[in-house]
Amino acid sequence: MGFGASDRRDGRGRRAGARSAGRGRAVAAAAFGSLAAGVALGALGTVAALGVLAGAWVPETANPAVSPARALVDDGRAFGPGGSSRFTVTVDPDNTGVRLIRRLDAGIGMQRATITVNGTPAGAWQPLHTEHVYRWKDQSVDIPPSLSAGKHSLTIVNTFVSSDQDFNEFLYVVQHQVNGVWSTADTLDVGPGHPASEAAHGYRIIGPETFTGAQTFSYPPSTPSITTDGGDRRGI
Repeated sequence: MGFGASDRRDGRGRRAGARSAGRGRAVAAAAFGSLAAGVALGALGTVAALGVLAGAWVPETANPAVSPARALVDDGRAFGPGGSSRFTVTVDPDNTGVRLIRRLDAGIGMQRATITVNGTPAGAWQPLHTEHVYRWKDQSVDIPPSLSAGKHSLTIVNTFVSSDQDFNEFLYVVQHQVNGVWSTADTLDVGPGHPASEAAHGYRIIGPETFTGAQTFSYPPSTPSITTDGGDRRGI
């Protein structure tokens, strides 16, 4: 027996309701799609504003007090067990203090050497841990004032004590204090590329020379260390 009139009306009612519900879902989906698109566009706008969209890059705000790593090419020399280096520098006889600053390759760790001034013990280069990334380092030793006061020249001898490999030296800067003010008194540039500087200071290595040549390393990024004479100790 087929569907009666009421059954057909119910079927049409269900079909009509289904069509109405379908239209409602379509309208809701369209509205949701518009809302989602708006949110997405807003997010993209924010990303674009930050400079990230399409490969753009926004650098960090630079700190003017911090300098970047600085690559430097320098030549120098090194000596090992049983070796030493000797040179003479000039200072003002009226000095009340002398400071010896050495540029070294800190990629060679634990370098230690004793220092004498005009034959008298004056201190030591203390060992530093190995630096694998920023290998240039400036190390300083203050000479006892009693050994420099009234002297016009100082003969420095560095004698090897210990190291992971050897003791290296690339540049020496000598500062002196006169009338309470520190300034540069003398500079010795060590290495085969600076024969005039070595000769002027009577520089020589006594014993086995383990290295001679040039190296390219960097000083670390750091806040510049201002010395009492206004210099930047990071790069001497």
